[in-house]
Formats: sequence, structure tokens, C-alpha cells
Amino acid sequence: MFANLTPTNMKYYLKWVFVITCAAFLVNGSISQAKDGDEDWALRHKIHNVQACFALDELRELDRAIDQLTVERSKKPGEKIAPLDLREFVGSRFVRLHETLGDPAGPKDKLGNPFPPFIAGAMAKMNPKTIQTLSDVVLPKFWDLAGERVQ
Repeated sequence: MFANLTPTNMKYYLKWVFVITCAAFLVNGSISQAKDGDEDWALRHKIHNVQACFALDELRELDRAIDQLTVERSKKPGEKIAPLDLREFVGSRFVRLHETLGDPAGPKDKLGNPFPPFIAGAMAKMNPKTIQTLSDVVLPKFWDLAGERVQ
């Protein structure tokens, strides 16, 4: 099954494994029980569940855009990428992400926290505040693994 996998194919295969794993974490998290005396917990949990899905989707799109920009503009690995340069490579369905990449204050994720700097040859990373906020539905270790590059 894995005999014909090149590094490029393996990268995309692992991205799909990543998405499926995230879905499993999110479904598992939504089955959890609310704590006694915390009526808002279930609502907050559902909101975080949805926000985690959007955050993962935006992270994948940013990673794809960084890869495309790196190849098309011959960027060297480790070179910083200006958020404004990424705008033309972000898909049209990511309207909010497209708008925030042009924000003079810097791009922000779905929860309003700034993205760490974008680096050519590296995967997009999530803000630690966002990771902490979503930790009730997705383990923080999951986002650490999201930022690892397959070589």
C-alpha cells in the first residue's frame, strides 16, 4: 500500500490522516459530560468544537498557500513571508482569512489571536492562546503535531 509513496504523496496522505484524527478528537470531545453546576459548559464546549474545526481548516489553507507561494516565488526555506503576499494564494472560500491577511495590525485566527510569523518551508502554526482556549475539545499536543513538517 505504501510502496508508491513519494515524500510529496506522503505529505498529502499525512495531511488527510491529520484531518481524520482531528475529526475523531472533536467527536470524542462532544460526547463528554458537563460538570455539575456549570450550565454554560455544554454551550461553550459546542462553540469551541465548531471553532476548532474552522481553525484547523484555516491552518490547512494557510499551509497550502505558504507551500504554493514558496514554490511560485522561489522563496528560500526559513525566509519570512509577508501576510499580504499570501492573500493571492488563499482560496476564495476563506473570506475572513483573506480579509485578515490584509489587516495592518496583522493576521488573526478565528478567535482573534494573531498568527505566529509565516515562514517558507515551514507549516503554519496556531497561536498558543487559541490552543489553550480550544483545549477542552482538542488536546494541545494535537496542535504541536500539526506544525511538524514531513521530510
